[in-house]
Amino acid sequence: MHVTGWRRAPRLIAAFALMLLAVFYFGETPLGWATAALGVAVFISGSAGLCLACALRGCRVRLPSGG
Repeated sequence: MHVTGWRRAPRLIAAFALMLLAVFYFGETPLGWATAALGVAVFISGSAGLCLACALRGCRVRLPSGG
């Protein structure tokens, strides 16, 4: 598990936003299907807690310290 909880929430929100965009804006077009697939991929990445870039290169993003 490479993605912490505070970074999972924005990924899940972005995933749902991409899926809603695909359904309501693009519809059943190739761009809509591609956007929906991207939303599913982001959802899986956020819910499983795996960031492929972090796994390959090492995570360099850290929580801000105190004030």
